[in-house]
Amino acid sequence: MTLQNWSNPLKDPELPGRFSRLIIKYMIRLSLSEDQLVARFSGGHDGPRRSPSSIRRHKDGTGGQPTTQTIGAYQKALDIPDTEIDTLLYPGAEPSPGLPGAREYRDQFQQLVAELNRLSNSPYEVQRDRAAAKAALAEEDFGKARRFLTAAADATRRTAEQASEEYARSLAALGALAFTELDFPEARVRYGMAMVLPGLAEDRLARYRRSYLIASNAVIARSATLAQGRTVLDEMIAAGVKPDEVTYNTLINMAKDYAQGRTVLNEMIAAGVKPNEVGLTTLVHKAPSFEFGCDLAKYARDSRDWYTGRGFYQALFSLPVHHLEADALIEIYNALPFRYETALESPIGQYRRGNRPEDAMRLCLFSPHLPAAQKFYRDRYGFCRVYLEQHAEILGDIDNYHYCFGIAAHANADWGLARQNLTIALERARAKPRIEHIERMLRSIP
Repeated sequence: MTLQNWSNPLKDPELPGRFSRLIIKYMIRLSLSEDQLVARFSGGHDGPRRSPSSIRRHKDGTGGQPTTQTIGAYQKALDIPDTEIDTLLYPGAEPSPGLPGAREYRDQFQQLVAELNRLSNSPYEVQRDRAAAKAALAEEDFGKARRFLTAAADATRRTAEQASEEYARSLAALGALAFTELDFPEARVRYGMAMVLPGLAEDRLARYRRSYLIASNAVIARSATLAQGRTVLDEMIAAGVKPDEVTYNTLINMAKDYAQGRTVLNEMIAAGVKPNEVGLTTLVHKAPSFEFGCDLAKYARDSRDWYTGRGFYQALFSLPVHHLEADALIEIYNALPFRYETALESPIGQYRRGNRPEDAMRLCLFSPHLPAAQKFYRDRYGFCRVYLEQHAEILGDIDNYHYCFGIAAHANADWGLARQNLTIALERARAKPRIEHIERMLRSIP
């Protein structure tokens, strides 16, 4: 992911405006009035109550910087997907494989609240400070909450020999608070301290390690160089925390070239972590040539069965193919482990922009319905019509010929040729989607 100017997106001065637009967007989708929006925050809604005036200010973009708790409350009230929250925090950026998603932020906050709700046999001062921290969270005053949580941690640390579990809980609470504020280095330190305390139950230790892993992945994602990311990786391994596919995907994303990325991939395999499509797609984007990308596709399939889906193949065929003729490209396409026709959109565009209309036309005949093919029909219909008419005797028996000619003519309001070719294409069609597409075009002809 490309780092934004605001490393903590909650401090981005444009966040209130984006938050306002997101609220309005979901009010429209749910057909909610302003009063109905307010009503969603009453009765049984988790978190502190919000006054009608504060809700209206957030809707109008005048409510100040929203906190993680505020964003989470609106997400729940309006059933906003996690992907929308990620876009809210990081507008215009590709999702990073290393940064946590909205669900993980919410889980950390819920763990923090659960810890503060827990009744324990801790000394009075610890219970008092935790209660004060909970009240500060309800006021969305994270600085004040941190001060009380730190005081509680200090008090439990003094008796750690007798009650290390309580100290671990206090450290984890501080870690969860740091996590919700996107202070991943601090969260990582706190969870790291909690993990090494003696006598912890295995399920608790596993939870702390998981949080340490997520925070470490986020720190790697925000590292300036691959070397800095590797330092965090080494620290994770030294702490007894096994990196996961997100860790290695993030390092692949940081690699300066394909060779570095392949080195990380090899380390990932050696560590017993199975590559997934995110990492493989990131790596194929770095390939120095289309042939290198094809080799990676075959390598992923042969004796490994790593998943490479539509996203991977679209990235593969977005690599330069100018040195190949269309027929050679189609032959390569058919020989690859998987085939997704949408992957051919980029080559059609490459041939079109490179003034190689015959190669573009060959791909259009192979996949006539693609949006890139239809753009080519509209931009170069004169060429398309002449080419198809000149090759009628050679290509006329191919089912795609009449389908292609019909779509091209229809896109350019050449109704006579459109009806003629689409009628023949319909007679030859077998697949239901193609039949339905042809019937829609025929019905639309004046």
